[in-house]
Amino acid sequence: MKAFFITTAILEVGAGLALVCVPQQAVSLLLGPAVISVVGAGAVPIEQIAGCALIALALANWQARDGGLPAAGRGAVSGRTVYNLGAVLVLGAFGLYSQA
Repeated sequence: MKAFFITTAILEVGAGLALVCVPQQAVSLLLGPAVISVVGAGAVPIEQIAGCALIALALANWQARDGGLPAAGRGAVSGRTVYNLGAVLVLGAFGLYSQA
């Protein structure tokens, strides 16, 4: 089970960072270029929030790799915290830059 948590954490943090840093390229790679032409650039904040969610899930899996209820609880709390902070940063930046 430990190898499963480590593997999923590594894959999820990679996908999450790609969605946060280069969202349109990551979505095009994952779902195909046709999705970008339909959705357009307006979905970038949604893609970045999805990236934050994957990073939070990766953190929760990484902390749960040692097993036991305390590790899973720490993973759940820290994962939620990372997701909430990421969502606030993405939406805050989107709100600030869309006003300009």
